[in-house]
Amino acid sequence: MLEKMGITFDVATDGQQALQYLEQCIHGQRLTRPDIIYMDVGRGIVYGPETTHIIRTQPPFSTDPKTNATPIISLTKSGIPPASSRHLWPLFIRDGEIRNPIRMNELLRAVKSVKFELVPAAMVGYPGNNRSFSGHINGLVRSPVWGPMPLRKYPGPRSML
Repeated sequence: MLEKMGITFDVATDGQQALQYLEQCIHGQRLTRPDIIYMDVGRGIVYGPETTHIIRTQPPFSTDPKTNATPIISLTKSGIPPASSRHLWPLFIRDGEIRNPIRMNELLRAVKSVKFELVPAAMVGYPGNNRSFSGHINGLVRSPVWGPMPLRKYPGPRSML
C-alpha cells in the first residue's frame, strides 16, 4: 500500500529488530530516520506495547530528541488490550491507532497527520554542519511535528436536533 503512494519504508520483523534499527539511527550508522513508526501489537521477543514503552522511557531512545518526537502509530486487532500489556496500552496508543484490517484511507490519514517543519539540526540531535544527513540544508533539517489532526473521526452518537 505504501509503495503505491510513493512512500519509502523499512520493515522490522519484531520489536528487538526495531530497537536495533533505531539505535543505529541515533548513533549515525543510518542516513535516514523514520518519520512515522507503525508498531504492530504482535508477539515475539519484544512485542509492540513493550517496544513502544522502551522507546518512550529508556535511553538512548528517550534521550534522543528526534526519536522522542517520532510518532508511533499502533496497529491493533481491536481496541481491547491483551491482558499481558494492559499497563502499557495507554502509551502504546498515545500517538494514534489503526485497527486491522488496515484500510487505505486510515493509513493515508495517519501519514498526512504528520507535519514537518525546518528546525536547526542541533535541536534534533544532529551534529553541527554534517552534510551527510538526509535533508540537511543550511544547518536545517526536516523535523516531524505531531499535529492535532485526529486519526479517526469520532464514531459516537449523533445529535437528533
